[in-house]
Amino acid sequence: MVDVVPTTDPSTADLTINADTTPTLTDLANTVRTNLGLPPRDNPTLTPDDMHRLGSDISRADLARTTIPSWADRHASPTTQVDSTISATPDTNPDTAPDVGTDTTVDLDEIHNNHAEQTPAGVSHHRGDPTMGDLPHRIPADPNRFTADTHITPDGHAVIGNRTLTPEQYGDLLRRSGWDGVTPIRLIGCDASTNGFADRLAQHLGVEVLAPTQRAWTDANGNVFSTSAVTNPDGARGPRVPPDGQWQTHHPNGTTAPHGTESNPPGTTPTNAIESDSAVDRSQPTPPNVNPTGPHPNTPTTPSPPGQETSHERRDAVLERITPPRRVVDGPLLDPTNPDHANIRGTLRPGDYPLPTPQGDPTQIVRGTTQSGAQFTDTIYGDPPNHTVVRDYPARAVEYDRRPSGSFRALRHEQHVIFPPDADGNIRSFSRSQVGDNVVLTESLNGRHVSTEGVIRHDFAKVDRVDRDKDSRESTAATNAGHEGVDPTGTGLTYDGGHASSYRTTLDRGLVNLFAQESEFNQRQFRVLENAIADWARSFPGRETHINFTTDPPGSVTPEEVLGDVRMVDANGKIFYEFDIDFSNRGGNVFVRKDHGIRLGDFNRYTDDH
Repeated sequence: MVDVVPTTDPSTADLTINADTTPTLTDLANTVRTNLGLPPRDNPTLTPDDMHRLGSDISRADLARTTIPSWADRHASPTTQVDSTISATPDTNPDTAPDVGTDTTVDLDEIHNNHAEQTPAGVSHHRGDPTMGDLPHRIPADPNRFTADTHITPDGHAVIGNRTLTPEQYGDLLRRSGWDGVTPIRLIGCDASTNGFADRLAQHLGVEVLAPTQRAWTDANGNVFSTSAVTNPDGARGPRVPPDGQWQTHHPNGTTAPHGTESNPPGTTPTNAIESDSAVDRSQPTPPNVNPTGPHPNTPTTPSPPGQETSHERRDAVLERITPPRRVVDGPLLDPTNPDHANIRGTLRPGDYPLPTPQGDPTQIVRGTTQSGAQFTDTIYGDPPNHTVVRDYPARAVEYDRRPSGSFRALRHEQHVIFPPDADGNIRSFSRSQVGDNVVLTESLNGRHVSTEGVIRHDFAKVDRVDRDKDSRESTAATNAGHEGVDPTGTGLTYDGGHASSYRTTLDRGLVNLFAQESEFNQRQFRVLENAIADWARSFPGRETHINFTTDPPGSVTPEEVLGDVRMVDANGKIFYEFDIDFSNRGGNVFVRKDHGIRLGDFNRYTDDH
C-alpha cells in the first residue's frame, strides 16, 4: 500500500511500499483514511466523502506538475492544460502562484467579449452554453458580494468556452467583468473551496472569496446550493437531496473560515424547495493532456473577431438557426381535421380554429426609418412588400423528450403575414405560431415582440415535464434578447431576455416570444404571475388561462410597459378569476399571489362544480 502524503515537491515524496501479505478490504480502506487524516471505520468501502477528500488532496499536492503517472491523468499539470497561448515553462517555485501578467498571452478581452454576460448578481461566464439557459440570471444578488459564475475542473481550473484558465487568470478576467476590485467574491464553481481554486483566487485578488466544498448547483427557482452529484435511474446526473455540501470563506492571507453545515451560501435564503429536475452544476471534466507547444483542442486556427457585433447581427444569426427555410406565399392555415394530426397532443380543438388575427397596427415604421432615425432595412424578411404576403410553415409533428423518460408529440405551426405600407408609409405585420397550445405571438416587421394572445393549458415543468437540456436555440435566443436591453440613461437598470408567454407553459418559440425585461421584474413579479398561470393549468384537468399581453411601445427594443389581462377558467367554462396587469419595465412593480387569491392552495380548494 502506498502512503498518500500531500506534498508540493515530488522529490520529497515518500513512496515506500508498506507490504501486507494478507490485507483485508477494511485494512486497505483504513490505510487510505489514515493518510487522509480520517478516522478508521468498520466499513470496508471508501465513502463518497472519502473519495472526495482523496481527490482534493491529490489535487492540492499537484504531483503532476513535473511527473504525470497514469493514475493522475485527470489531474494533469496546469502547464499541460491551460490555453496554448500560455507559456509552457514550468513554475520553478511551486509555492508561488504564477505571474500571469508576464507568463501568458491569453486574450482575456476576447474571452470576456465572447462568454461574459452581466447578471443581477454579478457576472456569468456561460454565455452560449446550452446547458445553462437562463439559470445564471435567476440567481438573486448577494448585497455583500459580487457573484462570479463559471465551470471549474476537479484540479482547480476555470473552463470558459474552449479555454482553460488558472485562478489568477480568472481573477484578471473578473476585472473586465464589472467587479469593482474591492467587493468580496461569491464564487459559483464546483469544489472551488476544496480544489485550491478559491485559495489562489483570494490571494491573487486580495479579497475574500466564498466558495462551495462540493459541486455548485442552481435551479429554476434561483436556489444556490452545494452538494455532490448522484446518478438517477435514467442515467441522468442530478444533485444529492438533501444536500451534503457547505460553503467556506477563503481569506487573502491563506486562512479559511467555514460557515456551518448549511448547503446554501451565507446571506441567502432559499426561495423555494430545490427543483432537482432543473438544477445544473458547474463541474467540468479536466481537459485531456495536450502538447503544450501545440494548439489547444477545439481552438480555432484563426482568431475570432472582437465581440463587438451589434444586436441586429446577433439577432439575425439566431434567427437563421430558428426560422425554418421554407417560405410559402398564400399557404393554407392549419387544418385540425387533417388525419395526420390525429392523436397528437396539442391539436387545436374545433372552437379554436382559425387562429385569432391580431387587430390594429402592431407597429409603425415610417418611410423606412427607425425610431432612432437610421434607414430601415428588414434584413430578415427583405424590404416591405407591395402586396400582402402570407408565409406559412406547414404544420408538423415535433417529438419532445420527457423527464425522466419517454416522449410525446406536439403539433407545431408558424405563419408570418406582412401587409404593404399604407398611404402614410406605416407597415402592418404580424406572425403567429402554435406549438401544442393556442398561443399566438405577434411581432413587428423588424422582429420585435408586440403582443401575446391565447390559451394556456399545459405546465411543461411539473406535469408534461419536457426535457429541455438540449434546448440550446431557446437559451441562445433568451441570452441575445437580454443583450438588446437598453439601459435608460442614469437608471442603472439591467435587463434579461424574458419570455412573453412563460417558458414553463409554452414550448420553444425563439425570439418571437422574447423581449428585454428589467431584471427584477423578470425574476420576481412576472415570474410570480407565470407560476400562478402554470399552477392553475396543473391543479385540475381541463383548467385553462386566457392571456392577452402587449408591450408598449409596440415593436420597441426595450418596452416601457407590459399591459394586458388574465382570465382563469375552470373545466366547465366558468371564470374562476380575472384581472388586468400593468407592469413597468423600469422596475418598482408589486405582484403578490396572496393578494389575488391565486395561490396553489386556493386552486386546490376550488371545485369545478361551483
